[in-house]
Amino acid sequence: SPSVYAADNPLPLVERSVVRPSSPYGAAKAGGEAYCFAFYRSYGVDVRIGRIFNLYGKGVNRFIIYDLIQKLLQNPEYLEILGTGHQIRDYLYIDDVIEALIMIATHGKAGEDYNVASGVGTNITQLALDIATILGRRDIEIRPTGRSWAGDIPAWFGNIEKMNDLGFRPTISLTEGLARTVAWAYTNSPAGR
Repeated sequence: SPSVYAADNPLPLVERSVVRPSSPYGAAKAGGEAYCFAFYRSYGVDVRIGRIFNLYGKGVNRFIIYDLIQKLLQNPEYLEILGTGHQIRDYLYIDDVIEALIMIATHGKAGEDYNVASGVGTNITQLALDIATILGRRDIEIRPTGRSWAGDIPAWFGNIEKMNDLGFRPTISLTEGLARTVAWAYTNSPAGR
């Protein structure tokens, strides 16, 4: 998870960015990574770490994109989003995540970490407006709450050069991925039926 990285790292995040979590969630992820690296260094266990940024897509029935879709299906008038609305995240469609993990397993190096990301930062308000447009709700009012959870990082997106060196290139654009996800979520949601 990119939640292991320090909030004040320059963007895009590279694998050698400072690891200093801001939240207990990030600390748990960093702890898991530390054990993996320790087992690699002490016992030669073939460990490869994929830091998955913001996963979304068909079958992913949690996280921000799914949550935004569900909120829009339930309320066509306005959409409440956590934080300021200026948060930046890096979204990668599930098919590309799977391909990236396979590449790490087959072509990556033991004892290495890799950013599993698109390499593109997206503003959460723009993301919400894009989803609303796909659902035909172009006049939706976005209402940022001004508050978020403790340790939330305002912006992150990943540098994927290390993944590119393995041959990885994202194939599903955010526009296409959102359309696929909305279609799936709409047909699989009580609010969409």
